[in-house]
Amino acid sequence: MTALPAKAELDGTSGGHNQGVFKAAIGGVRDYLAGLFGATGDVSGALAGLKLIDPEAQLNLAPSFAVSSNALTATVKDAANANLGAGNPAFLAQRSATLTDGAVTLRQIAANVALTVSAGSTLGLASATPGWLHWYLIDNAGAQELAVSGSFFGFTGRISTTQEGGAGAADSGTVMYSATARSNVAFRWIAASKGQHTSGNWTALPTEIRRGPSLPVDELLEDATPDIAADFLLIWDASTGTLRKVRPSLLSSLNTTRIDVASAATVNLTSSAPSTRHINITGSIAITGFTVAAGLCYFVRFAGSPTLTNNASIVTQTGANIVTQAGDTCILRATAANTVEVVSYVPAVLNQQATRSMVRLHSLNGYGSTNNKIRRFTTVVTNQGTDVTYADSATLGATFTINASGVYAISYSDNFSSASEMGISLNSAQLTTSFLSITDADRLAIATTAGAAFTALVAWVGYLASGSVIRAHTTGVGASLGNLGNFTITRVG
Repeated sequence: MTALPAKAELDGTSGGHNQGVFKAAIGGVRDYLAGLFGATGDVSGALAGLKLIDPEAQLNLAPSFAVSSNALTATVKDAANANLGAGNPAFLAQRSATLTDGAVTLRQIAANVALTVSAGSTLGLASATPGWLHWYLIDNAGAQELAVSGSFFGFTGRISTTQEGGAGAADSGTVMYSATARSNVAFRWIAASKGQHTSGNWTALPTEIRRGPSLPVDELLEDATPDIAADFLLIWDASTGTLRKVRPSLLSSLNTTRIDVASAATVNLTSSAPSTRHINITGSIAITGFTVAAGLCYFVRFAGSPTLTNNASIVTQTGANIVTQAGDTCILRATAANTVEVVSYVPAVLNQQATRSMVRLHSLNGYGSTNNKIRRFTTVVTNQGTDVTYADSATLGATFTINASGVYAISYSDNFSSASEMGISLNSAQLTTSFLSITDADRLAIATTAGAAFTALVAWVGYLASGSVIRAHTTGVGASLGNLGNFTITRVG
């Protein structure tokens, strides 16, 4: 670039000044200005030189917004909200779409550029929760097109966009949408807008707009609750290619209300829970998979009793299916897209130690008059919780009905007036048959006594399904020392 002539060459103060020196100085000024702003005389030519000074040039443009029929339209106009045109263009410096080429080209925008977010599209925003949208201009072979996302992808870069589609299906918060899908195009961030609405119904204008060419990153990513602690971390999410703001003391995705998501063969958390990681899974349909982005964690509570089926898409810690119960909780971690591992599974019973279900009885009270091989007991020491129903009948004997599937521990001691067999039966229909002779599969534990006044003890721990019926089952021999009889059943998992 030509250097600017010295002041003395123009004002005649230098020695030997003459008309030739003055003309040369004027020509030098012309060459200096042409080197900076070009020599064509039009605005675009004059401003093209600015790319040498500011590769982030963003001149005479600003977004404006309108809502109609539950759709949101953003339009890039000039800085005074007037229409762009050949005599009133905007300018934007765009990088090369070739990653190994850092060259910058100044693009002229001689007409308004618009994009409509269709009714029904959420862009990943939750209902009634203030959220930010980020607006970008993408460079389609020189033509500038507007794009939007719920994520900040940086101030400039290269990206492939997804078509908004106009059908209310642009629901991801980690995708950049444009009117037409574009592949590997350069982009520039131009603005961010904040608003609150009913998810998918765009009925209100943004409450705040922040414009480029750039902003401090912490201000750009400020969340909707600026009154909480300002400390944060910035992390790069490799799965989405976005820069995210995370507060160590209060992760924004966790500072949300738990929402209900219905159980299904495949539970779609991407669409059902785009803005929260707190999930309450309702219903009892067996789950064989989740639709979820890689790297995300969800804090899950179960309101029903669906089975988590261990397979390539749901990896449990034991390799076995998990039959959940209402109140159980766990963490799901997506190790890859649509593949989760179940970590830190906590049954509800472990969260409710004070009310763990248990029935404890002592002292023998003969047998049922009809079910004459089924023991009865005299004294109830403990009967708490709702997982086991204890019933004592003069005709049917004592029964213990399981109301919630789980792991139970059972112990039973007895004392007879002569040699006998005794034990714990499960769902037996042979209630007048000596314990040793009932169906083998119905015996959970068995013991024998050698003679009168001998005390025997049996114990069993294992899984019992809801609806199972447990009984203290013998040969019907009378007691020798009735006070030595005991029966306890407790849910332990």
